[in-house]
Amino acid sequence: MAKPYVEVRRRGDRFYACEREPDWDPVRKHGRSRTLRFLGPCNESGRVLTPPKVYLEPVQSAFPVGRLLVFHASAEKLRVRERVRTALGIDDEMAGHFMITVYNMDTDRVADEHLPDWARAGPLDRLLSIDTTDLTPETFGKVRSALCRLNPDTKLWEDRGPAVQKALTRASRSLTRDPPGAYYDVTKVEFHGWTNPYPETGHDANGGLSTVVGFGMVASSEHHHPYLCCALPGSQNGSLGWGGRSGRSGRGDTTASTWSWTVG
Repeated sequence: MAKPYVEVRRRGDRFYACEREPDWDPVRKHGRSRTLRFLGPCNESGRVLTPPKVYLEPVQSAFPVGRLLVFHASAEKLRVRERVRTALGIDDEMAGHFMITVYNMDTDRVADEHLPDWARAGPLDRLLSIDTTDLTPETFGKVRSALCRLNPDTKLWEDRGPAVQKALTRASRSLTRDPPGAYYDVTKVEFHGWTNPYPETGHDANGGLSTVVGFGMVASSEHHHPYLCCALPGSQNGSLGWGGRSGRSGRGDTTASTWSWTVG
């Protein structure tokens, strides 16, 4: 195959460079050259003086994918979708909807009513190999019901979140070989609803007393992978609240610092 070459053309007192390529005309049965691209104004020897400006076709919409692709790559490495499907006992399509919910919380955090449009605007249909055309807010309500729901028979909340977190923690530790040390922290968030077992009077972010829900997270000390995240009664402090939940992520090392845990 013939290599492209640079051709200098003169227009008045100016010179212009073009990249051309030898070609074959199958109709006329002889050789010819075709222009591949315009390189810009040049001097007589062909050295380009000013590269041409690049003009793009009108863009109707744009969707930032940088952070989304980072989280997706991490999820693919840990096989999050597969582990969620197994831990929650759901089909692959609902597991894909679960991933959309997770990616939304990791990035733009749009409200549920806008979540279907957000999913359709980006590349999630291709990344997750799912159809996003029929998504509705109720789609993601079903995902949350699979994760945590009120059992109509026992009237008790069934939280499958720890099962998901346990599976992901095992996967992370098998890949990163994190040491057993971990750190935890507890924060309090004001609550303005009615049907939740965790809101109690406690210290809020402003140092006052109000109705709050506690949220705690345990993360590995080296790679900062989240081992556990769960809700806590608003009136309990960090040490008391996590004491009864150490079995979910490992065993609490009570001889060490209040902020240090040993994960088994």
